[in-house]
Amino acid sequence: MIDLYIKLGFPFDADLTTDEAGCMVVDEHIYALLVTGPSFGTITGREPADTAAVQKVALVPRSTAASASTS
Repeated sequence: MIDLYIKLGFPFDADLTTDEAGCMVVDEHIYALLVTGPSFGTITGREPADTAAVQKVALVPRSTAASASTS
């Protein structure tokens, strides 16, 4: 799933990367979580959006995401 981004030179945080999700390091303070369709549903409780019908990006500060996952 992340091979393309690795070929483009983006590093991944090995501690937060699995077969189902990859934490791409864009910048020292910017991370992008790339997930498979089934993982998206598990994380959000929703089906992935129909990209022909909608466009959406969720930006969450890492500190907020980390504290939300531990509660």
